[in-house]
Amino acid sequence: MKQLRKEQASVSDSYWKRNSHRESKYKIQGVGIYDSISKLPCLFFPAIYLLLIILCFNSCSPKNQNPPIDPKPSHHSIGINHIQTIKGSFSQPAGISVDADGKIYLVDSGKSRIFVINKEWEIADSIGRFGWKKGEFDRPTDVAIDNRLRLYIADSGNNRVQRFSLIEQTFGVIVGDKPDDNYAERNLYEPRGVSVDSKGDIYIVDTWNHRILKIDPLGRFLLSIGGAGMLNAPQGVAIDKMNNIYVCDNGNHRICKLILAEQE
Repeated sequence: MKQLRKEQASVSDSYWKRNSHRESKYKIQGVGIYDSISKLPCLFFPAIYLLLIILCFNSCSPKNQNPPIDPKPSHHSIGINHIQTIKGSFSQPAGISVDADGKIYLVDSGKSRIFVINKEWEIADSIGRFGWKKGEFDRPTDVAIDNRLRLYIADSGNNRVQRFSLIEQTFGVIVGDKPDDNYAERNLYEPRGVSVDSKGDIYIVDTWNHRILKIDPLGRFLLSIGGAGMLNAPQGVAIDKMNNIYVCDNGNHRICKLILAEQE
């Protein structure tokens, strides 16, 4: 009996020795695997951090930003070398014209007057004031000058165009503000633009009559262009050397080039 117990004990000891060896082996291997896994966060997070730094650097690098402006534009580009500002407390500047000597005539609609600006870009004089008499304006919007140094001012609020002679220093109403029926074709409704051609004829934007009115320097009616079926609330007009007429057809959202039949 004792011998049997000894043999069983020896078998049990040998079994546990074998299993304990395996267990220790597995434990060692398990510890090794756990150590490797435990070290992953130490390697993973710095790698992610480094990757984020690289991505941020690339996104902020100059190559992804807008390219710098070339100080020497190509032959088909328009370069601006200098911008100068006229100093003055203007209120709603609306129209501008320049004479042959480089003087600037600026319509200040808010102040209802014309400012004269010299070559040094300083305000040298002002013309007119608010009112309804000759030499007075109500919301003027545009000005043009002819080769005889006469200014034509679109006196919008007074429904007329005034002329001012820079030489004689005199005012006159060239067209509009005429209640007489004989002048019905020359009555204006808020004229907002004016221009002069090479012959001295005046083109007036008669905004709310939806037309361009052409008169001679004496104020005599020559031609009416447009109407509600052709133009819609025009705002500005310009004449080129060939006397072609360019109109800002505001209500129709377009620019019109008008060629008179006699020019074709």
